[in-house]
Amino acid sequence: MLNIVILKDVNNVLRRINDLGYPLCNVGSDLTILIFYDLNCPACTKMELELGDYIMEIATKKLANIYYMDFPVHRGIEKLHAAIRYISNANPQLFKDLIRKAYIQFRESRKIDLGIDEEIMKKAEELVKKVLECKSFGKELGISGTPAMAIILSKGNVGIGLVIEGYWGKDMRKLIEKIVTRESGLFKL
Repeated sequence: MLNIVILKDVNNVLRRINDLGYPLCNVGSDLTILIFYDLNCPACTKMELELGDYIMEIATKKLANIYYMDFPVHRGIEKLHAAIRYISNANPQLFKDLIRKAYIQFRESRKIDLGIDEEIMKKAEELVKKVLECKSFGKELGISGTPAMAIILSKGNVGIGLVIEGYWGKDMRKLIEKIVTRESGLFKL
C-alpha cells in the first residue's frame, strides 16, 4: 500500500524522528527515509537482507537522512529492540550488524539469540519506553504494520510524506532509487 501524507508542521515531525528513531545517518538533507521494523517479522527480515546494503549505501553517500524506527508488532520483542539500541549507541555500523545478525537468526530458526548479557538487558529496559513511543509515532504517520517505510521531503516547515507498507522486493528498491536520485516527479515541493 502506498499513501501520500501532507505534513503541516514538518519541523516538529523531524524533531520527533530525531528524538525517537535510531539515526543511521543524519546529513541535514531535505529527504528523510524512515524504516519501520520488527525483529520478529518475516517480511522485515526479507526486506533488510535484500535492501539493507542499499540503505547503507544511501547513508554512506549521504544522499538522505536515514532512521530505523522501532515498530514491534510481535509481543516480547521490545526488549531486544531496546538492547540493540543500547549496545549500538552512536555506532550505526554496529546497529546494522546487530539487526542483520538478528534477522539471519530469525530467518534460519525463528529464534534470535545475540548473546546479550542479562545485565545489559536490564540496563536497556529504560529504552523500552522509547521503542514503544517510536511505534506510536509511526501510527500517527499512518503506519499500521511492518515492514514499512516513510519517505519525507521537507522544505521550510512544509513536507510531504510517502508511506510504503509491506515489502515490494525489487520494485521497492526501484522506487527508492528514483526518489533518492530525484529522477521521479513524485516528490516535489
